[in-house]
Amino acid sequence: MLHAFIEKNVGLMAAAQAQWEAALECARKCLAHDPGHAPYHVNLSDYLCGARRYTDALAVLHDAASRFPDDLDIRIRSAAVLAFNGDFDKALEAS
Repeated sequence: MLHAFIEKNVGLMAAAQAQWEAALECARKCLAHDPGHAPYHVNLSDYLCGARRYTDALAVLHDAASRFPDDLDIRIRSAAVLAFNGDFDKALEAS
């Protein structure tokens, strides 16, 4: 798990510098280490949004919502991504 923790932090630093491909690579490595950790799914969706890949971010969040149906952060992020993508009606439904 230490490796995933390090990857998570490297990904956060890459994202802070808008290095989206590097951040995405780190997020995917984290998920490979621990797919049962909901925040890793959220990080991946955040980095996809940073790269303006909203459809991909929604797919990640949809998958995460099926794995973690009670996770409020995933629902909030889904609504935010829908709004970023201009789908305000669906964003209101998701929130």
